[in-house]
Amino acid sequence: MATVYVVEYAQLGREVYGGPGTLIQAPLEPALATQTVAIGSSSTQCANTFNEQTTLVLVSTDAICSIAFGTNPNAKNTNHRMAANAAQFFSVPPGKQFKIAVITNS
Repeated sequence: MATVYVVEYAQLGREVYGGPGTLIQAPLEPALATQTVAIGSSSTQCANTFNEQTTLVLVSTDAICSIAFGTNPNAKNTNHRMAANAAQFFSVPPGKQFKIAVITNS
């Protein structure tokens, strides 16, 4: 079964050697939450809304799909397309009860 993996983060990491407060381009571990969504021929939303503190989401997929974000998202083949075995970060507004929806694509 094809799957989208969603990892939620609250903030970016900070460089401790280069000076106080210097942001680095990597999320601060540990993640706030993780969940998976099965990819099918119709739009499927994740089971849970994002954590209230989530600002950064890592989305990875093992199959070609399209994704959509929102409070009640409906993914369509015309939405953001992700290639098989791809991973990408997305910024989302905290506290807005966002979800992700996925659908197969080619």
